[in-house]
Amino acid sequence: MREPEHSRRLIIDQLAPRLEAEGYSVVYEPPRQLLPPFMGSYVPDAIALGQDKKIAIEVIVEGQSSEAKERDLRRLFRDARDWELNVYFVRPGEAEELSPVSLHAIEDAIESLESLAQAGALAAALIMGWGIFEALARYLAPDKYRKPQTPARLVESLANSGYVTPSEADFLREAGRLRNSLAHGDLERGVKEGDVRRLIAVLRELRTLAVDGVH
Repeated sequence: MREPEHSRRLIIDQLAPRLEAEGYSVVYEPPRQLLPPFMGSYVPDAIALGQDKKIAIEVIVEGQSSEAKERDLRRLFRDARDWELNVYFVRPGEAEELSPVSLHAIEDAIESLESLAQAGALAAALIMGWGIFEALARYLAPDKYRKPQTPARLVESLANSGYVTPSEADFLREAGRLRNSLAHGDLERGVKEGDVRRLIAVLRELRTLAVDGVH
C-alpha cells in the first residue's frame, strides 16, 4: 500500500525546486513509459531526469514495515546502471522548512536554463525555470517562503508584494498551470519557446532585485 498522499507530496514538493535548479526534470507519479523495465510493477513517488543521471524518489512514512520496504527497494536497484534510488523517511505530520540557496547557485541555474532553452528542451526548461522562480522568491523573502509553495500561491504572493507586475503575474499563472501538467505526467502538453524566454526574462528581473538587496 502506498504511503498517504499528503506526506509523499510534501516531501517531494520540498525536493523539487532543488533538483530542478540542478538541471533535473521532476515528474510526480511517473507514467510507465518513463520507467525502465527492471522496475517491474514498482512506480516511484517521483523521478528526476537529468542528462547524466536518473533518480527514483520514494518517500516512506516511518512505521513497522518501513525498513523492510527500503530493503526491498535497495535490492531492486542493486544492479541498475543509469538509475539511482533516493529514499526519504518522514514521520507522520512532519514538515521540513527550506533554507534559501545561494545567489551564486541561482545564477548558475539560470545559465543552465538558458542552455536547455537553446537546445530546444522546452518542457524541461519550463519545469527547471519554475524551480528557480521559487528559489528566487525564497532568497528575496526567506521568512515568508520557508515552506514549499504551490505555483498559484507563489504567484499571488509575489504579485501582492510588488515583485512581479500584473502582466507578469498573468503570464506566470498560465506557466504555473502548464508546469503542473508536465510535472504530473501530461507529457503531450506543448511548451512554446516564447513562453520559456519570457520566463527567463522574469527570472533575470527577480535576480536583479536579489543582487540589489531588495528584501
